[in-house]
Amino acid sequence: MSLEITQQDRNLSPDEGDIEVGKGSPAWMTTYGDLMTQLLIFFVMMFALAATLNEMQLNQIKDRLEKYAHENKLESVINLQINEKGLVISLSEKIMFDSGKAEIYEEAKDVLSDISSEIIDIPNNIRVEGHTDSIPIKTDEFPSNWELSSARATNITRFLIEKLQFPPGRLSAGGYGKYHPVVMTGYNREIVNYKNKVIRVPQKHFEKLNKAKTDDEKKEILALIRDEQLNLQRELQSVIRQHLAEANRTAAERAKNRRVDIIVQRISSNVESPVDIEPGMEGAD
Repeated sequence: MSLEITQQDRNLSPDEGDIEVGKGSPAWMTTYGDLMTQLLIFFVMMFALAATLNEMQLNQIKDRLEKYAHENKLESVINLQINEKGLVISLSEKIMFDSGKAEIYEEAKDVLSDISSEIIDIPNNIRVEGHTDSIPIKTDEFPSNWELSSARATNITRFLIEKLQFPPGRLSAGGYGKYHPVVMTGYNREIVNYKNKVIRVPQKHFEKLNKAKTDDEKKEILALIRDEQLNLQRELQSVIRQHLAEANRTAAERAKNRRVDIIVQRISSNVESPVDIEPGMEGAD
């Protein structure tokens, strides 16, 4: 068989069955592609290494603070744990504040200073979160537990900035009132279940709504949907109160819930806050 290419072969167009092959990439593009691949691998490895170092660093700080709490007989009022948020340093009300107050004890300022010395030189952001138990408060200064928990978190944050020269750009503060106690089983699951029920209510009446012939009929169905959703929200409020009461039934549990959490957040971590209560469902404090 001859491999000689004839003039007729050369004149064939793509429409006649030949495949037209384009020009190859220039040499520099191949080198550039290899460089980009190597850079991608490098940054993936750096990210994995940073995450590992961050975990080791959090564990080292936790170990030092546990030793500090043991040496100063503070194990009952300082709790440390590492979770998805980062290193959580929980300080109970007993060591920090008078009941129903937000002014920091003088003795507590020494503890905050010691804790600050362990975390001030690392790049992690710090979040201060105030919590209370479910016992209602209603004073001129604090109309509810929301204000009390927020004031406590804010006062600690201000102390870290103004007295201990902590970088303010790394700090944030928030109050959770009584709604995120330490002991709470099934709480978030109940909220998710009821939210799903509320979402499904219109689906039950979708066919009726489509068949409605007048505006009055549509308004009546929409009013029914709204009433069913409001009833579900009232049920959820009752369930939440029941959980809160259960989580605060003993003096020991109430003491654990009256706390401030200083959270050393994970680097490059976007941790979602716990599920919040719907507006108007927080109940009366």
